[in-house]
Amino acid sequence: MPAWAEKWIKIGLTAEPADRPLAEAAVRAMYDVAKIPQAPIIWVDSPITGAFAASLSDTMIRAINEKKEEIQTFYHRAQVEGSPLLHVPGTMRLQASLKDGCERLLKGATIVKDKKINEKIKQAVVGAICAVLRLEAPLGENIVQEARADTGQVASKLLEKMTNQVSQKAAAEVYWLGPKLRGKVMKKHDATDQQLADEIERQMKLPHVVIPKDFQAVLPVPGELQQAVQGALPGGKNDVKLQWHGWFGGQFWSAWASYTSFLVEVCKMELDQEIMERQLAYSNLCRSACYIWPNKNFVMICERPVRVCLNQEGRLHKDGDMAIEFPDGWGLWRLNGVSVPKWLGKTKAEKIDPVRFAKLDNVELRREFIRKVGIERIVDKCETQQVDSVGNYELLKINLGGRTGFWPYLKMKNPSIGVFHLEAVPLETESVTEALKWRNGTSSLPRELT
Repeated sequence: MPAWAEKWIKIGLTAEPADRPLAEAAVRAMYDVAKIPQAPIIWVDSPITGAFAASLSDTMIRAINEKKEEIQTFYHRAQVEGSPLLHVPGTMRLQASLKDGCERLLKGATIVKDKKINEKIKQAVVGAICAVLRLEAPLGENIVQEARADTGQVASKLLEKMTNQVSQKAAAEVYWLGPKLRGKVMKKHDATDQQLADEIERQMKLPHVVIPKDFQAVLPVPGELQQAVQGALPGGKNDVKLQWHGWFGGQFWSAWASYTSFLVEVCKMELDQEIMERQLAYSNLCRSACYIWPNKNFVMICERPVRVCLNQEGRLHKDGDMAIEFPDGWGLWRLNGVSVPKWLGKTKAEKIDPVRFAKLDNVELRREFIRKVGIERIVDKCETQQVDSVGNYELLKINLGGRTGFWPYLKMKNPSIGVFHLEAVPLETESVTEALKWRNGTSSLPRELT
């Protein structure tokens, strides 16, 4: 049992790159066993990117879906009536239009203060929208006119372009001609539907058609898309509250996976096949990646952290840097498991002004400040007067400056971790006994400070 626990603790704290093939296979297996249609998978580089991107994508996709017909009609008309992209297959045009429109609508949006993370979130949102929403292109007007003249001739010409020039554009055009014209192509060239489908699929895997640089300057953004995208942003015109998306913790939620996999792999427990498939899928997800945001329209999976630092007690800790950091640069500042501001975690102790101690309200933050900066520097720098002392306890008056002036603090040592504490007591306190009576409801000295 200890070895098994150690194995899964290591999985939970690993900073190795995610096993993307295993993670994606696990997600597909989870959707299959839950009898949910497969959804596109989008990878993100940190939990904060995934949390915001999944939440925004879900809201925007639902809003866009409600106006999907109007949006694709708008784009089709705009492109047929003078777009320089008429040579690009209809489906490509619409998807490129959707991507461009979303990018422009999100360009000036501030979702989080960190500029780099802000851009990562927007990229993930656009990626999810474009992966999920496949706008369907009607037959282009130029092809319709040619088809009316001689459908068989047009279809044959397109097939010839597809096979002779290895043209992705032609392959797409043949595909979107519809079953009647495809039938004419097959009959004329003595080909089966499967042969034509295989050739089209092969052509569609070739490099994408290059979109002209002037594309963004030409196409407008439909109002329905603008309302769906910008209307979902918190703090926007509609003052929308972000609807947080549900998630799984992946490697950070390894406890349950370690328990069930022990029963299956070590104890050889056998259950119904469906339950075993669920257990394996969830265990593999925990083994291979970090957070996951499952959705009926998409799945977002988070990369593993690039660094996880702990102290001897197993708490997140790193003096001078983030205790845990992800590939996009986001992470957490922790000292001995306590969440601290960046300036306290990053700045060297000798460069921190001890007077800043007076501005900290949180007891745990003050403790870590004292542990890092040193009680002696704080007492020396802050103009301190000793009022009383009993054993390891001292009553000090520390000058907090401004209108506050001197305020009494009880200085005490925690024997279990060997760290001094400074705790504010009422202004009228004049002795250690009074301070302890106020703090503990008794004047007796505690056997151990907790």
